[in-house]
Amino acid sequence: MRTVWVTGAAGFSGIHLVRYLRNLGKGLRIVGLDVAEAEPPDIDAYARVDLLIPEAVTELARREPPAWVIHLAGCMPPASQEAMWNANVGGTIGLLVGLWKADLPGVRVVSVGSAAEYEPPADGFVTEQCPGPGPSAYGRSKWAQSMLALQMSGQAGIELMVTRVFNLIGPRLPTRLVAGALCAQFVDPTSTVVRVGNTSTRRDFVDVRDAVAAYWSVAERGRPGETYNVCSGRPVSVESVLGMLAEAAGRSPRIEMDAARLRANDPAVVFGDNAKIRQATGWTASIPLTESLRDMISAARQAAAR
Repeated sequence: MRTVWVTGAAGFSGIHLVRYLRNLGKGLRIVGLDVAEAEPPDIDAYARVDLLIPEAVTELARREPPAWVIHLAGCMPPASQEAMWNANVGGTIGLLVGLWKADLPGVRVVSVGSAAEYEPPADGFVTEQCPGPGPSAYGRSKWAQSMLALQMSGQAGIELMVTRVFNLIGPRLPTRLVAGALCAQFVDPTSTVVRVGNTSTRRDFVDVRDAVAAYWSVAERGRPGETYNVCSGRPVSVESVLGMLAEAAGRSPRIEMDAARLRANDPAVVFGDNAKIRQATGWTASIPLTESLRDMISAARQAAAR
């Protein structure tokens, strides 16, 4: 039985990834790493490990040597810039140094990054060759994470690939993300108004269940030292998402612009090129956006009823 580590196992993507790995039927031993006290479901072993402490990573690696590590742990807004740099860059350095010291020949690591790492071109079409870092503090911290991971892994003899995921959606999406915040408003039966930012912007939405399948495809078949976009390749306007959510929720509250939700210098369109990951692994996004949003509404209502 071969072991796969999932860092950030108690988080949104981590829970979906663990479920995906469990359902593969490959007999994997899944070890979850996180700082949360509550053990996430569907894992074989759980380790409360602070990735900022390489010695803790090394000690775990000697007890539970991984064949693969999918590194999801990190921090995003509304966290402070200091917290994001500490978790995203410091945590990645600690993870890789810890694995390096454990001396695990052939270990394969997927460092999960973000489309926010890129400086989008004028037409919004983002390939892996687009420059970074992106304009946001989060994007800059993730870009630094990716660059350092690629550099360190080469020196440490670790087979590391970077994935950059675009706008995640899917069941139990946190409300700090745009689609999650909109979903929460649509399922609130007391609300007659949905407050939004700029509805004309177009983004590349990818279901988290597709995204975690992409991470695993890269873990198995990706080429070390390479970066892969995880995206649908299709730009969709926030206005269209609102219409789909209204249909999924079976209600049409009034849509109202909220100046507090507007972002300065927000690009009109950002979408990704997924040709590289398709050619390398065969992965494509398969869950339709309408299905993702229906599942989000259903999950949000179930959570509210508990």
